[in-house]
Amino acid sequence: MKQNSYGGTNALYLVPTPIGNLDDISIRIKDTLSMVDAIACEDTRVSSKLLNHLNIHKPLLINDKYHEDTSVQTILKWLDQGKNIALVSDAGMPCISDPGYTVVYTIVSHGYPVIPICGPNAALTALMAAGIDTSHFLFYGFLDASQTKRESQLRSVKTLEYTLIFYEAVHRIKPMLSSCLSILGDRQCAVARELTKIHETIYRGKLSEVIDEIDEKGEYVVIIEGYHGKDHDQTKIDQLIDLLKQQGIPNSSISKIVAQFFGLRKNDIYQRLQEK
Repeated sequence: MKQNSYGGTNALYLVPTPIGNLDDISIRIKDTLSMVDAIACEDTRVSSKLLNHLNIHKPLLINDKYHEDTSVQTILKWLDQGKNIALVSDAGMPCISDPGYTVVYTIVSHGYPVIPICGPNAALTALMAAGIDTSHFLFYGFLDASQTKRESQLRSVKTLEYTLIFYEAVHRIKPMLSSCLSILGDRQCAVARELTKIHETIYRGKLSEVIDEIDEKGEYVVIIEGYHGKDHDQTKIDQLIDLLKQQGIPNSSISKIVAQFFGLRKNDIYQRLQEK
């Protein structure tokens, strides 16, 4: 389905909001919020502060992660009446580690225009200041709160050669970084805290160094360099293989254990076993 509309009536506008500094709001963002008939937001208290700062007064519709299935029906009713709706999150871009996907998918499927507005984004703001390769990167978002699931997720990206970008909450930042160190190895990283705010801080260095420096306040963006083929000491791999063989464990099980431990392909480890 082709969309040529730059704006007009019966449209859903995806509107980023400042991630900290209210001066980061653009003229187009302000004009869009002033023009629409209603604003769908995560938290009316958070959005009201921004709108009051801009002297904008509009009806607010709730669209948090618990109510997307119902809020999209309300948005559709407004669009059916020829109204324009803005979709915002508490900070940054809607749909990016925030609610919005269900709304956008449904609105598009009903044939209404969806108009994206450029604006603030914490991941890219941190990336450009990280001092880590920006040519190719993977934005992962939030890892699981469970250590077991989190480390499984990290193993799935361990050998990717792209710079890795994660979000993390203040109460989980140190356990998250510890998991990264354990699974990814002691890579170069940049951890950005409170971006664009008065206490903005960017910690740079090896994961082992940054963990000790972290001040557990604020929201975090974690940038970690990609895999360079040097994270695994081949001697350590061979030592683990030899240890498991001494215990009489069959090669098929050894290949699985070693692959999971180092985040490698099971077939590669099995081939290595055949050559020993």
